[in-house]
Amino acid sequence: MNECGYCLTEGWRKNEIQNDWLKIQVVPDGKMQLSYEAYSIDSSFELEVGINYCPMCGRKLECEAE
Repeated sequence: MNECGYCLTEGWRKNEIQNDWLKIQVVPDGKMQLSYEAYSIDSSFELEVGINYCPMCGRKLECEAE
């Protein structure tokens, strides 16, 4: 079985969308963190949401999301 690049790897996964960047990090304690770095700074944002399973591989995370 291959290691999931999202929930079993520490750090951010960085994806380019035209001139902008979307960074995603799945934290084993049941959170997904998103950071959108827009070319125009005023459109950038960060978000953290509670999740129970990795959205990429489906692995159950260690703690339940609230």
